Amino acid sequence: MLFFTEVKNPFQQEVRQYPVDYGFPFIEKNTINIHIPEGYTIEKVPDPAVITMQENLGSFSFITNVVGNQIQISIINQVNTAIIPSDYYSMLKEYYQGMIDKENEKIILTKV
Repeated sequence: MLFFTEVKNPFQQEVRQYPVDYGFPFIEKNTINIHIPEGYTIEKVPDPAVITMQENLGSFSFITNVVGNQIQISIINQVNTAIIPSDYYSMLKEYYQGMIDKENEKIILTKV
């Protein structure tokens, strides 16, 4: 994902006293199309995944589609509420870590 993913989890604290305020609910959608050049074959792409937050606070989906020498990756990050209470901080921290881990998985190509 190179430039489209976080490298480090933005939630580093062990405990949070105040809610996380996004300002408004949002949906981020990214679609990446990768053309594999001649002389290479696709050995492995990341498996699709869905990560959801408790009480429908948000969700993340990562979908891969391979057709011939094309790879399409669709990523949707949706937060359904503007403010996430501090009670859900550890869940939010795990959600972001799962999202970062998934987006940083590698595509493996082999030279023919």
